[in-house]
Amino acid sequence: MRDRLTNRIIISLDVDISEDEATLKQYALDHQFTWIFARGEASLLRQFVKLYGQNILNPPAVPKVMLDKNGEPHQLEFGIQPAETILEEFKKYDNQ
Repeated sequence: MRDRLTNRIIISLDVDISEDEATLKQYALDHQFTWIFARGEASLLRQFVKLYGQNILNPPAVPKVMLDKNGEPHQLEFGIQPAETILEEFKKYDNQ
């Protein structure tokens, strides 16, 4: 899938404000994740809840938000999905 994401930047946003950067970095290393991990500040997380509801901060729900080429956010379907499904969602918004 990585080779089909050349025009994408993937960021995982940590929603646990008690975790520090070192913990987050170690988590990414331990799981061999190669994309960007960032800590969500409380004010940003509150805005996410206002826009998408409380479940957006529930990691087991596997929430996803993408920005289209115009910077507009789109909430994608919750849950684990095959890479092809996510790529199809990207294409849908690319063509708007």
